[in-house]
Amino acid sequence: MEISFLKNNYSLNYTKDDFNFYQQRISDKIAPADSVEIVQKVIKELEPNISASDENKIFFKIGKIFENAGAFQNAGKFYEKIKQNIPQQKTKKHQDIDFDIERVIRKDFEQYRKNEWEA
Repeated sequence: MEISFLKNNYSLNYTKDDFNFYQQRISDKIAPADSVEIVQKVIKELEPNISASDENKIFFKIGKIFENAGAFQNAGKFYEKIKQNIPQQKTKKHQDIDFDIERVIRKDFEQYRKNEWEA
């Protein structure tokens, strides 16, 4: 990683080798372990009468953002919260969210395995 000083502005130039460094920072710093609860409190403050369906849509979008950023454990937590909010009789929706949870777990495992091979 290089830090360039140009007119008192700091910019980070990173290579592919630093990807894990940034991914870890996304998981640990930007998205704390209780990020689901934090987001849920913010949603309730902004929209106190929000339906569970609308709340799940927001959780899914946030989970997808974390997944795309490589923060798979945080994405899984948001998907788990969605599963908790879905009534048991809606088995199709449970299957769909189970698929998302499994996909995130698989991606996290593959990333862990890849890091082990590189070390």
